[in-house]
Amino acid sequence: MTNDRKIIENIKNLIEAEGESFEEEDALIIEKIQALLESRGEEIEAIADRIEAEELRATQEINAAELDAALDEEAEPEPEPEPLPIPPTGEHKKSWMTAIEEKFNSLNPKTKVGKFFTADRHNATLAAMIALTLLTGGWQLADYLIPQKVVVEYQTFEGSEEAKVTTRGNTVEAAIADSGFEVLDTDYVYPKAEHPIKDGDRILIKKSELASAEIVGEKQDFYLIPGTVEQNLEFNNVVFDNDDIVIPARDTEVSLKSKIVMKELHKLTEEKQEVQKARNVVVLDPKLYSGKVQITKGHDGEGIFTYTTTYINGEKVKTEREVKKWIDEPVDNALRLGTSLTGHTGEYKVSRTFIANTTAYYMGENAYGASGGHCVYGTCAVDPRVIPYGTLLFVEGYGVAVANDCGGAIKGDKLDLWMHSFNESCQWGRRYVKTYVLTK
Repeated sequence: MTNDRKIIENIKNLIEAEGESFEEEDALIIEKIQALLESRGEEIEAIADRIEAEELRATQEINAAELDAALDEEAEPEPEPEPLPIPPTGEHKKSWMTAIEEKFNSLNPKTKVGKFFTADRHNATLAAMIALTLLTGGWQLADYLIPQKVVVEYQTFEGSEEAKVTTRGNTVEAAIADSGFEVLDTDYVYPKAEHPIKDGDRILIKKSELASAEIVGEKQDFYLIPGTVEQNLEFNNVVFDNDDIVIPARDTEVSLKSKIVMKELHKLTEEKQEVQKARNVVVLDPKLYSGKVQITKGHDGEGIFTYTTTYINGEKVKTEREVKKWIDEPVDNALRLGTSLTGHTGEYKVSRTFIANTTAYYMGENAYGASGGHCVYGTCAVDPRVIPYGTLLFVEGYGVAVANDCGGAIKGDKLDLWMHSFNESCQWGRRYVKTYVLTK
């Protein structure tokens, strides 16, 4: 900066040597030059060094040219070359330094300081740099002098309040500082503190409260803010996906009593080709006449199966198997039991079979059994100590019979089957028949 200060001193000496006093405009310009030279000294020095280097190179080129000309005079004369074509007149590209110099020369300044800056290209370049610096500083000054009006909303679990803030700062952090709200590093701020602001912006602050949460099986410190469970997980930088288990539900609004749990759920899938054994099933079939028994012989099959194993927090919970593709579909070994008169359907298991000593009975349309149920075709009387009320039986030649009544003479595996009429009861009489006890 020494050279720049000498320039300023030269300006002062120049004006004083001519016996003239400073004008207000001259004094103001000199003060600005001093301030700018102090703040932008390194930039201006770099430009001055570049200018000096260019002049030195130009001087060396001129000296080299003069030396070549002196040597040519001592050498034998050579035939004169043909004259070069005259270059076309018109505009040609000027260097940026020449353009600056011509621009300042055209200004024809009246003040001493102005004449100094247009004296030569060095001073003109310096003036251009000063003007650029003033322009940049002017924008920054204008940005500071014109305040921004923003709204700052401060939320807590007790409620929220707003403040209309007028600030000369240009960031969210500056606006919050002018709002008077106390904000900690653990609080939620949107936009971020370093984000620039403009007039009319809205800033949101959510005060955090220290709590604890269970994340992937471990308890850890957790900062709660007003909002949903999902927003709180994101605020605490907890990574989760759609398959993970979150308690409470992700869209639940949290409170200071909320205990957030996030369980990592992972599924591993593999495929296997396996033989599928034929099932032994018992089917109640209303398409078959009641009491009829039909046996269907099946066969084993083969297919490609998918095994899906579920892990929660790294621990195996369950494995599910399902068929992806049949190579040879199996056919079940089916025991089909006719239920055309009662309409019963579905698959069942046979818990036991026995030979029942059966008789038939009928006591009118409005009879009720000992269990309180209405006696109709498809019900029977049993020994409740052996066959509990509500047991579903299938009696060959009769069909489904639900135990809902009892009798003094009915002991052990004896059954009384309800018929449609007295005559039908007489036709049945007494029979020993195979009976199946059915369960789901």
